[in-house]
Amino acid sequence: MGAKSQVTPQPDEILPDLEQRHRDAILDVVLAWGTLDGALGILLAATEDTELDVAAGEFGKMPTSDKPARLRRNFPDNSSGKSASMFFKKLKKNLERNSFVRNRIVHSRCVGIWEKDPEYVLFAAFERFSDGHLAFDAIPLEEMARVTKWAEQLTALALRLSEQIGPTSPDAEEI
Repeated sequence: MGAKSQVTPQPDEILPDLEQRHRDAILDVVLAWGTLDGALGILLAATEDTELDVAAGEFGKMPTSDKPARLRRNFPDNSSGKSASMFFKKLKKNLERNSFVRNRIVHSRCVGIWEKDPEYVLFAAFERFSDGHLAFDAIPLEEMARVTKWAEQLTALALRLSEQIGPTSPDAEEI
């Protein structure tokens, strides 16, 4: 599926009051991606054998989309390192593709539900669509659920890999 990008709903097609299921889906995306960002930071700390507090100072403000490239550099150029390196190269592409929904939610104004199809939530980005029109994105609840699940699965993988590499401080297990 995917977002119906660049739609131009008429004002009377926008229902401004979100239902609880819409709010829950939006919140799930935001929370899952925030947790993913932290998990990738923990994995970076493990691959660089850096204590978590030091790694947080170094990687804490690094955009999530930059972390796979940094992870990729942490693996040797041999057969086992090469497969890990290729995994993180693919991860960067998947992360960019899957982050559209998250980015639209956190960097746009939620204007409501699309009356034509209440499974879609409308977000107004400050982007030009055409003469006299700003861009709206209609994001289906199904797509929000998909990118939430993707982020949760990647978070679990990043944390498993971090554990296999080993804790970077005595407090790593508490996170």
